Amino acid sequence: MKLDKKGLEELDKKIKECERKRKVAMLRVGEEAALTSKENSGFDDAKQQVNLLNKEITDLRNLQANVQVVQSHGKQDRIDVGDVVTIYNKEADDRFEVRLVASYDVNLFADVEEASINSPLGEALYGKKKGDVVNYSVEDRNFTVCVEEISKTHDRALN
Repeated sequence: MKLDKKGLEELDKKIKECERKRKVAMLRVGEEAALTSKENSGFDDAKQQVNLLNKEITDLRNLQANVQVVQSHGKQDRIDVGDVVTIYNKEADDRFEVRLVASYDVNLFADVEEASINSPLGEALYGKKKGDVVNYSVEDRNFTVCVEEISKTHDRALN
C-alpha cells in the first residue's frame, strides 16, 4: 500500500480512534458483567463490539506495517500525488479529470474524481508526463488514455 505523509497520518488517527472506541466498549463489557448475568444480551453485544474493534485494529495495523510512504519526485513535468490530470480516452471519445491521491480512503464526494496511487489508473499515471500514452487494466478490461494536462494544484509537502 502506498500512502503519502497525510495518508499515513490519517491511518494513525483511524487506529487511535478504534483503540479509543475499544476502551469504551471494554468498559461496557465490564459494566454489563457486573450488573447482570453473562447470558445478558447487552453483555454479548458489548463483547461482540470489542471483537469487531479488535479485528479492525489488527487489520489497520497490518495495513500500516506494509505502507510504502510516497514522496514527491520533485519533477514539475511529471504527474505527482495531488496533481489533477486531464486524460483522454480516444476509443470512448471521453475526456475527464482525475486527482491522484495516495490515500487508502478515497473521497467519493471530492470536487474532482480521485484515483488512489494504489489503483490501476493511479499506478499507471504516477510519474508520467503530458503527451504520454498510458495503458492500464481493470479486471479483464484494458484501457489506453493520453495525458493531456497536468495541474499542479497541491501545495502540501509530501516528504
